[in-house]
Order: sequence, then C-alpha cells, then structure tokens
Amino acid sequence: MVKLSVEELTEKILSGERDFSKIQLPDFSSLVYLIPTLNEYLVSQDLRTNQFSLRNSYLYGIKIPGIYLPFANMSGAYMSRANMSGAYMSRANMSGAY
Repeated sequence: MVKLSVEELTEKILSGERDFSKIQLPDFSSLVYLIPTLNEYLVSQDLRTNQFSLRNSYLYGIKIPGIYLPFANMSGAYMSRANMSGAYMSRANMSGAY
C-alpha cells in the first residue's frame, strides 16, 4: 500500500493521474471541501476510456459525497463507514468492495 494524504491524492488527480490502486488514505479522510474542484475537473475528462481506479485501496471512512466517478474501478476497496451519498458512480465496478 502506498500511503497518501488527501492533498497528495487531489494533486495527483488534477494532474491527470488515474490509477490509485492499492493506496491508503488516513481513516475518515474528508474530500468534502474539494468535491466542487474535483468534480469540475472530472466532468471534463473522458472517464469511460481513461478510467479512474481505486482498486484494492484502503479508504476507511472516506467522505466523498457527491463525487463524480462514473466507470471507476473500486473492486476490492475497503470502504467501511464511507460517506458517498449523492455520488455519481454510474457503471462503476464495486465488486468485492466492502
């Protein structure tokens, strides 16, 4: 696992990185205040062909309400106690996520 802070993750997303497989965020990380900036960027991207991956990542208690992540691969991600209310995750792969 690669440990990242919320700030590092955000910087990488906004610079075009898409593969965040096997990352670990601190417990109960909140991206709430970053959602408008992230969504503005993500909506402008072709996430169907350049999919966002959080496969097998540790995201315990992550707070990402309203995030825009269609087609994301979140298979095997540990997201217990996550808050993703209102998230747009059409066709996301959540198989084996818990």
